[in-house]
Amino acid sequence: MLRLRDTAWYAIIDKDWPAIRSACELFLAPSNFKENGQQHLRLSALTIPLLRDLR
Repeated sequence: MLRLRDTAWYAIIDKDWPAIRSACELFLAPSNFKENGQQHLRLSALTIPLLRDLR
């Protein structure tokens, strides 16, 4: 049986981790979620500016 799977690999190097970690913590904070569980801010909204600065 043939199985197809899409895989995406991501990497974060040591010097970039503190900024990415802070964004992840902000995203996961209870204050970022509405009563229905939907987030106020998307993780991408928090990380895209960081990723642009890391280039």
